[in-house]
Amino acid sequence: MTSPPHGTTYVPERQSEYWASRKIEDFFWDLGYECLSFPISPRIEKLIPADFIFVPSHTIKIFGLQYKALYRGAVDYWDLDAMQHQQMKSLPWIYYALSEMRTARDFRAALHALRFPDPAPSPGKVYINSFAGRGYLRWWAFYERLRDCHLGHRVHDEADFINAFVPVWDSPIVTRELDNMADVFLFNTTARRLVRFSTMLSPLIQ
Repeated sequence: MTSPPHGTTYVPERQSEYWASRKIEDFFWDLGYECLSFPISPRIEKLIPADFIFVPSHTIKIFGLQYKALYRGAVDYWDLDAMQHQQMKSLPWIYYALSEMRTARDFRAALHALRFPDPAPSPGKVYINSFAGRGYLRWWAFYERLRDCHLGHRVHDEADFINAFVPVWDSPIVTRELDNMADVFLFNTTARRLVRFSTMLSPLIQ
């Protein structure tokens, strides 16, 4: 198989996003969560299964993942868009998920190939050797921090969830950011229920 040229991703970004997203959903299924999936849309409030996810006195968290595929170079790297990075600052519950996948054959391990930088790196090229084994989390540690309320954003009801998106609704690049926001997860840790909103799903509501 011919190696990809420098400056291109090893695996197409949408492929690595899809595989990682599915493995995260599988992870929650394996923990006994009920899972529902919907498309991200400017009318996302119409898709919230409120009775399914919002239960009084339960802990409900929201978090989002911005997936990035690995680029081939003299030193491999991820490319973080500056405008997208600035937009993410207004949504602190969205985190970078940097994939280390170099071949499509490894799709079953897509979740294990993710790095979650802590803290988020600056925009531009982020070289794979810049972490030196530190400065990022693997999935299990990331999940534990979500579960223990050290990451993510706690919401109490439907209004809280909608308000979490307020910083981007009036943005001139909102459409672009919705396209790039690969996954948003809303999960009830007590009832063990998960809702995934994803741009990888065809919009159900126009």
